[in-house]
Amino acid sequence: MIKYRIICPLNDNLTTFRVKCTEDDKLYIKKILDRPQFEIYKIIQEKDYDGVPKIKELFYSPENDKYILYEECVPGYTIDELFKKGTQFSKKFVIKMATALCNILKPIHNDNLIHRDISPNNVMYSQIEDKFYLIDFGNSRLNKINTPKDTVFAGTPIFMAPEQGGVGTQSDNRTDIYAIGMLMKFMLTKNTTDKKSKIRGRLGKIIKKCTQSEIASRYKNVDKLKFKLSMIKVDDFLFPFKIYLYILIGVIFILPTIITVFFDLNNMIHMYTDIRRYNLVNPIQESTGYVRSNREQEHICDLIADRNIDGARKILDSHTEKSSTDIVLYSQIYEIEGDYDKAATVILDYLKDNDSGTAVRMYDRLKHLKPHCSSDISNQITPYEN
Repeated sequence: MIKYRIICPLNDNLTTFRVKCTEDDKLYIKKILDRPQFEIYKIIQEKDYDGVPKIKELFYSPENDKYILYEECVPGYTIDELFKKGTQFSKKFVIKMATALCNILKPIHNDNLIHRDISPNNVMYSQIEDKFYLIDFGNSRLNKINTPKDTVFAGTPIFMAPEQGGVGTQSDNRTDIYAIGMLMKFMLTKNTTDKKSKIRGRLGKIIKKCTQSEIASRYKNVDKLKFKLSMIKVDDFLFPFKIYLYILIGVIFILPTIITVFFDLNNMIHMYTDIRRYNLVNPIQESTGYVRSNREQEHICDLIADRNIDGARKILDSHTEKSSTDIVLYSQIYEIEGDYDKAATVILDYLKDNDSGTAVRMYDRLKHLKPHCSSDISNQITPYEN
């Protein structure tokens, strides 16, 4: 009985197939390996890395003189397949993918193994599991410490680091970091060759460091890269928080100031209206014979409206003779200062010595002040209400 039935080939050279197991009725990937690949997959089978397809069978077939691999068929799509479907990759998704690759590669790199072909075709995303997988270790090898440079070119050209083409030193774990950077750039810009297609912000700086030509200029290991990626996540989380914090600070410190200014302005408008209502800007002939000029009265009223009490009082005090207009202005000043008794008393004292027909507005003012005065002063105002 045939254990695996071939469903379809997955590459042109007929070394990779999608097959179905007749025993458990599940899909698997069959690969025909050479000896070096077989040795790499033996390590993968032994270590059973998370994020790498599980190996069902790995053996040498004497009949065909071939090394055979059967591994699980991941339920998902490669990044390349998603791209061809028209998927728009967000920065959040790209960061999530790169972080997942760092997690997958950490134990692999610790075992001195380099993938050397991280590309859109070899990274899969399972939407069902919400999980990324790193597949196809056909170009992988162990890190050769004593070898000055790579002698066999391997990998997907656009995503290959310079050292994979024999430039500079040999490949190591930073070669995979280069490929992760190129993959992120591809997903965000759909272009890996155009130098003008830059990614702004911290992620752009991370990608730039990942894809440095000099291997020593890249991140030392995937832990360093993962940490930098995690900081972007923190910033993304903190950004709206910072906005809310600034708004809160504004509400606490700025809003009260705005309210105060508004009420001050409102009070000044009412005050100025009140001054005009009592005819304080019109020159009136007083019994003393003293008349303040129209311009001077206007100036005093403006000073009071602007809460420049000292300036207004200075002008009023400059003349020993006081008109009824001056008295009402003094009363207005005392009211602003919150001394309602004094505001009423200055008018009452004036009326005791000057009872003229021009005092009508003073009577009105006393009525206005009475509710705010002490009982003693209120009793003195009562005779003037009739």
